[in-house]
Amino acid sequence: MTEKEIKHYLNKRVVFRNDRLHINGVYILTGATIRRNDSGFYYQAEVTEMRSDGKTAYICSLDDISPAEKGE
Repeated sequence: MTEKEIKHYLNKRVVFRNDRLHINGVYILTGATIRRNDSGFYYQAEVTEMRSDGKTAYICSLDDISPAEKGE
C-alpha cells in the first residue's frame, strides 16, 4: 500500500500478510503513523482483527498490507 492510499482505506478492509508471523487475512486498517529515523521518514500501519468479542491490533509496514477485494 502507498502513502496516498491510507486515507482512502482507513476503517476499511485490507489484506495483512506477514510470512514471519504466519499471518494472511483480512483486517481493518485503523490507523497509520509517520515516523522518522536516521534514514528519513517511514509509515507504520495499524490493523485490527474483525471480531466483536475482542480486538487484536498489529503494527506493521505499509508493504505488509494491500487493499481487500470486494468479495473478501
